[in-house]
Amino acid sequence: MALIKCKECGAEVSSSAKACPKCGAKVKRPIGAAGVLVAIAIGGFAYLMFPAKEIVSATSSAVGPSPSNESPVRQRGWKYSLSDKDKMTGKAVKSASLISDTVLKFKFPYDGGSIPELSLTQTVGNGPANDSILLSVSKGQFVCGVEECWISVKFDDGEVIKHSARLLKGFPPNVIEFDDKDYQTYLNEARRTKAPHRDTFVEGLKKSKHLIIQANFFEQPYEQMEFSPAGLTW
Repeated sequence: MALIKCKECGAEVSSSAKACPKCGAKVKRPIGAAGVLVAIAIGGFAYLMFPAKEIVSATSSAVGPSPSNESPVRQRGWKYSLSDKDKMTGKAVKSASLISDTVLKFKFPYDGGSIPELSLTQTVGNGPANDSILLSVSKGQFVCGVEECWISVKFDDGEVIKHSARLLKGFPPNVIEFDDKDYQTYLNEARRTKAPHRDTFVEGLKKSKHLIIQANFFEQPYEQMEFSPAGLTW
């Protein structure tokens, strides 16, 4: 037992007392050497059981990831998929899709940036394979009917050619389908006109590094979308 001074009034108080008999203030007992040793032992145990890295990790997880000002990265290059074979027909559907390098800037109600995507689908199995070519935007509306409209296509530094396109029945107006053969080739075939061979759209994709597609949209005609089609396996 020792005498210590009360921090409130300065009177001498026994270290074992709970309160100062003069002013009634609570007495804070000194830790002492034994208390210091106990505190060190507890701290060392915590360090061994929970290394600093884990403590920092746990804290980060509780707070959440640090904010980032970086924009989300869009996927580049062709993405492929193949469905299971239909048990009845023995056919499957394979597809390839490519995100555009362009972000379209539409007005209200489609503002905020719209990303075009080019998709190829093909039914494989018994019988001839048929390609279907789709062009879509994440939001927006093509100006096109279910009968016919036109899009302009240019591969690398080649000529600008037109393809017939149409909306798909039952699909929203942000998706159109267009023909693999360009319009002039169809005319030459219909008229039986001899003309140099012109690549189909898929053939052009396989050979080119740069593609521009121009289409009409709601209140914004003649919007151009650029793609990097190199590396297509089809």
